[in-house]
Formats: sequence, structure tokens, C-alpha cells
Amino acid sequence: MDEEMDLMKQTQTLVKFKGTDSLIRTAKGDSFKSDWSKNLLRCCKWSADGGTVLTEAEDRTIRLFENEEKLESFGKTDEHSTIDEGSSLDGSNSKDSWEPSLSLKMADSVLSTAWFPHSGKKDPSRYCFVAAVKDHPIHLIDATHGSIRASYPIIDHRERVVAPHSMVFSQDGSTLYAGFDTAIEIFDVYRPGEAGERYKTLPSRKSRDGQKGIISTLAIDSNRKGVLAAGSFSSQIGLYDTQSNDFSPIIVFRSKESTGQSQVKFHPYNDQVLFSASRKSNQIHCWDLRYDIRAFHSFYRPGKTNQRIKFDVDPTGSNLITGGTDGKIRIYRLDDLSKPAQCFKLHSDSISAVEFNPTELSFMTCSGSRRLNKQSEYFINSTIPSDDDSSDDNDHSGDDDEEVDVNATSKKSELNLNSSTVRKLNDSNYKAFDLSTELCLWKYTYT
Repeated sequence: MDEEMDLMKQTQTLVKFKGTDSLIRTAKGDSFKSDWSKNLLRCCKWSADGGTVLTEAEDRTIRLFENEEKLESFGKTDEHSTIDEGSSLDGSNSKDSWEPSLSLKMADSVLSTAWFPHSGKKDPSRYCFVAAVKDHPIHLIDATHGSIRASYPIIDHRERVVAPHSMVFSQDGSTLYAGFDTAIEIFDVYRPGEAGERYKTLPSRKSRDGQKGIISTLAIDSNRKGVLAAGSFSSQIGLYDTQSNDFSPIIVFRSKESTGQSQVKFHPYNDQVLFSASRKSNQIHCWDLRYDIRAFHSFYRPGKTNQRIKFDVDPTGSNLITGGTDGKIRIYRLDDLSKPAQCFKLHSDSISAVEFNPTELSFMTCSGSRRLNKQSEYFINSTIPSDDDSSDDNDHSGDDDEEVDVNATSKKSELNLNSSTVRKLNDSNYKAFDLSTELCLWKYTYT
């Protein structure tokens, strides 16, 4: 264990957080105005300069929020600085009125987004992001005006337009990697409109080699060695050498869960350490990539849900932060894996994403989940067969707007609802789900 701890022991800057007293700004309610009766945030992502937050929502809208707070940057901690008195989660002051600077309604469900490398308002040429919308080409979108700068189509063997479930740029921004069903499309960013180069992660449908399933998450190493990590809904993780001529896989291995990978992420200073998380899992696994691939540690977070629960590592590489279905964040030390987590109750609902600001001492959280109302529980109990007669649905081929978090008391209501049941609920004469959402900006310091 000591050898594995040395893999992540870069510095000993530990997050000091004061819980709800550290709230800076909140967006909820009218900040997410929509034609939909109820809305739900799926994730939040910082631009590279820490000045803008991108959010994906249930109502098929991408919203950008400007970070106008002037906080301490890295290397300048101030333990005596405080948040204005009265900041709270109940919206009793002006910090609760955070409106998006840009709202972009998409034509269909948003499957994935990614900021352009080194994005920031001070460099308009780089202030943009890519968005993948179901059955549409990938669009490179200007973050100032919302106009489309370029398009990158993925055409399958039936000549249909396919949208990827995951995307990531190379470090220099010249290449875009997009993951979809048993394939990764590789685009030259400077040649828009043209088809990319396709790498099939599975040689054939009957092949036992390669990586099966939809490529649901991508991450590229931060040390510019060109290693791409790809997680799939088949619960496999593949490592690919992007600098080789044939984009060959270094290794493909199976995770400990069989519920599909929801996130992979390299340690910011050591590309021999990979973190991974799965749906319906309470664990974040740490993988040692040096010799034989093995998980040397796991961090706990409540995550028994189809909803993606995202984690992050701070820019110093010393702290891992994660949300959970219990509305709490947990902050783990990476330099001492034996230490328990710092735990803070920040939201009344599931925290679907937590992300550190890359340039300042702050982080974002977004919360919300689908919750069955009482009428829906009765519908399930009266129409769905018992556990003995039902089969577990592990088909992840649908898009994310078919994810369901069931909070019910009866045994039948605790079933993992499949897409067919969701459609029955939505087609009924009452609203099946109670949805609520919240986006919060928090301040922290280092010790």
C-alpha cells in the first residue's frame, strides 16, 4: 500500500472547507426557465480559465454561467477570508440570483459536451466548446454568441448520423476523439465537415478481443504522452496509444462492476494512476497502470443509481472530491489513503457532479434527480410483476434522458426501471417524476 500511496504523493495541500458557510452563489428555479414543467441538471464543467461554467440539463438546453467572483488563486490561500454573512441554501440573499449568460436550446437530447483546450474569454478564438446532440453532427459552438463554428459528422454503416456519448480533445486542441458504439472517431479539428478516421474497438461482433459496448467516457493523460483512456457500458476500460500510427490499444481490462463505466480520469501529475466510477456503484476505484493492471484502493460514495455521479481531483493532485445520492460531498486525501473523508451535507437531493475550478480556490456542485411521486409508486406496484418474475435491465444503449432514480419504500418500487416502464409512466395521465435542480459555487482554502 505504501508504494501505491507514493504514486499520488505530489504535494500535501489539503482542502479546508467550512460546509454551507462557504456558499458563494446559487442558481435554481428561475435560473433554469424552460418549456418543460420541471428541469434537471446533469453535469457542470469549468472552462480552462475558470471563468465560465457549462451545464447540461434535462430540457435539452446548454447554459453558460459566468463566474464573476474574485477569489484566491492557487498559491495564495487566505484562511481569514470569509463569505458574506447570510449566505445560505435557502436563497435569502442576492447570491441566490445567478442567471445564465447564454442559453442554447438543442434539437434533441444532449449526449456529451467538452470545452476546447485553454478556453477562456480573453482568447475569443479558443472560447468555444463541442456539443453532441442525438442524431446530429458534433457542433463546435462559440461560447460568446452561441453560433456554430464548425461541424464534425459521424456516419454509421447505415448512413445515419450518430452522436457520440463521450468526447475529449487532445492537449493542443488539434484532434477531437468521440466515442460511440464499439468505435472511436478521430477528427482533425482544423478540417471541419469531413468524416473522421474511425477506430473500431471491437474487430467484429463475435470477436472476443477488443472493447465492447458504447464508449461512454473518455480521458486523456495530462503529461502529453498521448494515452487515451476509454470506458464503456460493457464495464471495460481500454488504454490507447494516440501517437501510434494505428491507434493501437495498449491494454483492455474489465472493471470490478458490470454496470457500465460512467467516468474515467487520470491523476493530474501521474498518468500511471487512473480513477474510474460505474453506474449503480458505491465505489470510485484507483488503478495502478504500471505493471499488471490492478485496483489498489477504492473510495466510498453512495451511488446506487443509473444517474451519473461525477468526481474530480483538485489541480494539486492531493484531494479527490465526489458527490453522492445522499446530498453530501466527500473529500478524500490522496497522499494518505488511510484517512477518512471529510463529509458535508450541501444539498437535499443527489449531487450529480462536483468539479474544482482549475484556476481559483472554488468548486461547483449541481444537484437533482428524478424522484417518483406517490402516484407513480402506486402505478409500479399495480403494473410491474414481482422481483421473481422480472429481469434486471442492463441495457445502456439509450441516451441519458432515460435514467431513473427510484426512491420508493415498497419492494416492487425498488426495481431498476427500464425504458419501457419509463414510457408507460410518461404516457399516463399524471406527471411521473418530481424533478428539482440546483447549481452552487463554493469557496475553500488549503492547509
